[in-house]
Amino acid sequence: MALALAIPGTLLAPGFWTGFPPGLAAGGALLGWAGILATKARRLSQVAFVIGVLGVMFNAVSYADVFI
Repeated sequence: MALALAIPGTLLAPGFWTGFPPGLAAGGALLGWAGILATKARRLSQVAFVIGVLGVMFNAVSYADVFI
């Protein structure tokens, strides 16, 4: 579930103005972070966390590029 949120949130970063990509990326990062200490699918949680954090950063850069 975390990857399903993090990947679209990262890929859709240029459409940050819709409000969905930052939320998806942050949600994927949060769910990935919550699953890092799990016994199963730990690696997938780590990947989702990294992709989600990158997505949030990409959204912030896209926002700054347009408005600053």
